[in-house]
Formats: sequence, structure tokens, C-alpha cells
Amino acid sequence: MLVPTITNIVNLSFTSGQFHPIRKESVISPLLEKSTLDKDQLFNYSPISNISLISKIIERIVKSRLTDHLTSNELLNPHQSAYCKHHSTETALLYIHDHLINEMITKDIMSVSSRPFCCL
Repeated sequence: MLVPTITNIVNLSFTSGQFHPIRKESVISPLLEKSTLDKDQLFNYSPISNISLISKIIERIVKSRLTDHLTSNELLNPHQSAYCKHHSTETALLYIHDHLINEMITKDIMSVSSRPFCCL
């Protein structure tokens, strides 16, 4: 069974604080972005990096532990959308929209039409 061996490798990586250099290696393959693009033009390709299974497992565990730590210690901005579950650019835009509308209502900005609008 591979689970105990993989668990041992992951735990060794965490306890030592090191990630073996061979685990940092990947195979990079070019992938044509769209089948309709010219295959002879290099800029039509995207590099796809394939890392080892153990590297992927360690990466996911690190991400999970880091996310749990940041969340449980309230170290993330409550309005952050990137890398947060159930958040996206749409939720960020909705927050900004709601904030602007509330500011306009509380400060009655709508009635002040003589001032020019300026963004810094």
C-alpha cells in the first residue's frame, strides 16, 4: 500500500521544512491554445507543467494548512476574493458597488452635481 509511504514523505517534508529538489522538477509540454490557431507560431502555445504526484499532494496539503491558519487567525482581509472559497471577482465588484451606493446615500453625493468627479 502506498498511503503510509506517501504520508511518511509528506511528514518528512513538513518536519524538515524542506522540499527535495527532485520534487521541484516538472515536465513542460507545449499545448496549442485553440485548434484553429496556426501550429507553426510559437506564441499560440501555452506551457503546461506536469509535476509529480507527491509534489501535487504536498502542494495541496500546504495550501489547505495555510488557508486554515490564515482563516482561523483572521489574517485575511474580509473583503479578499482571491484564493477564498465562494469568492470571486463578482463578489468583489458587488462589495464595491454596495459600498459606493451606501456612501452616496449617507453623504448625499447625488445632490452635489456641481463638483467634478475625480479618481486618484
